[in-house]
Amino acid sequence: MSLSLGRPSRRRRDDGAAAVEFALVMVPLLVLIFLTIHFGMLFYSTQAASSAAREALRRASVGDCTDAELYAFVDSRLGGAENGNLTVTRTFTTPAGSATSYPGEAGDTVTITVQFDGYNFNYFVPGFDDPVIEREVDARLEDSEPSAGACV
Repeated sequence: MSLSLGRPSRRRRDDGAAAVEFALVMVPLLVLIFLTIHFGMLFYSTQAASSAAREALRRASVGDCTDAELYAFVDSRLGGAENGNLTVTRTFTTPAGSATSYPGEAGDTVTITVQFDGYNFNYFVPGFDDPVIEREVDARLEDSEPSAGACV
């Protein structure tokens, strides 16, 4: 026979503490993870736009490319159907700074502007609008004479 001489011990109930701590830590952690993915996709989109604009500029500055060829080239570099509202514009300016028309003269500056809606980020972080990504690059026009196959 065993007798207890003190107060009866009460066992503290902490069965649910681990679940509460897990919930408190996981919510900010998941937000941080999804924001990191969101930023990575945004960074990838801007890098892809910069690369496509530079490559299109190189083709436009050394050859006779039509606007449709430049658009098709940039669209293929950006992955095609994923790009919403893709616009590719090409402008020419003289060394004095005034605008000139296509095809421009050797020594003029050709500017390529690539703009698109980016990729759909809303499924990662609701409430964010798709960003409009725009890149503009320019270079000196080297060749204004039409040459077959210069834009491929």
